[in-house]
Amino acid sequence: MKICLSAFLLLSAAFGFAQNDNPDNVRAKIFELTVKTIPPDTLQLPFEKIKIIDSRFDSSKLGFRISNTFSLRVKINVQKILLKPGIEAGIENFFNEYYQHNFTHNGKVLLISIKKLWINNMPYRPGKNQRKDIERISQQDIYAKFEYYFGSENAYVPLKRIDTVFQLTPDKRIEDYDPKDENKLPFFCFALEKMVENVNYNFYIKASGKKNKMSVEDIEKYNATTKNIPILNEPIKKGVFLTFNEFRNNQPSIVSFSKRKLLKKKIYEIVDERENVILDYFAYYDGEKLAIAKHLSELFGSNISQDNYGMYKVNNSFQFYENYFQYTGREANAGTTYENVPATVLVGVPRQVDMETGEIY
Repeated sequence: MKICLSAFLLLSAAFGFAQNDNPDNVRAKIFELTVKTIPPDTLQLPFEKIKIIDSRFDSSKLGFRISNTFSLRVKINVQKILLKPGIEAGIENFFNEYYQHNFTHNGKVLLISIKKLWINNMPYRPGKNQRKDIERISQQDIYAKFEYYFGSENAYVPLKRIDTVFQLTPDKRIEDYDPKDENKLPFFCFALEKMVENVNYNFYIKASGKKNKMSVEDIEKYNATTKNIPILNEPIKKGVFLTFNEFRNNQPSIVSFSKRKLLKKKIYEIVDERENVILDYFAYYDGEKLAIAKHLSELFGSNISQDNYGMYKVNNSFQFYENYFQYTGREANAGTTYENVPATVLVGVPRQVDMETGEIY
């Protein structure tokens, strides 16, 4: 009975992800950003309101969150992070309410084009496609890339671009941040505030005097060009994409290939037309399935299928579930109910591909 219970739990998890392995199919958790504190009066912003344009590759959500865990953490329950009354309007409303006493009533507008904004609560993912300049020791990462414009009456000049990562570490102390208040996204709000306050507006406004003015339509048209990527706008070509750049450009280096299963094992490998094993690649498309590589270092000793992860296009980005070993906290002690339940189990973690850099988070 103990063995059957363990096998049933593992098979249930594997079956669940096999049947529903597109992370975008999970339920949504809708948050409403609320103002709990106000900035000091000494903060003076040289504009009277903030306007937001959501120009991200995937504007449908802000990331994923782990809502709870099920039996022995064999399967984690994740949710998409959304905002009320929508991501673009939710952030704009938050900014204008939070800074209402810090604005200058001069008819000027700060327009922020959000190019990247992602809440990453998932376990650290090592790999060559990850940034090497940031040490991953955090409990939560906020990826943010904002482009700032200044103007009025639909005539804006570009000011500045900020591309950064905010990290919440276990020992970090943040003013007005309560880690017990995660249902209100406190660290996310902290990151949003810093993206507004950490800009020397007067300096950049003075330097923008000779720049050409742009309408909102001009800015949106400019933003649309960043999504003019072959893999997003063409039928995906059959073949093996050795690098992320090949994938972006929809130009696989290896057109003729096949997938074969190793004898008496559940491990799959990709081979070219000469039967050479392709060990280092980013993704492949066989005409039916688009899959991102699972490298040898990611293979596990358990009797679970080691096929590559199916990858799905969501808006203008790609997402997939990745296997991750999760510690259950229950050792397999003889004579206990959990005698045949492993101390670590395989769970599915949702990932998204950054379509600018190839980073996966």
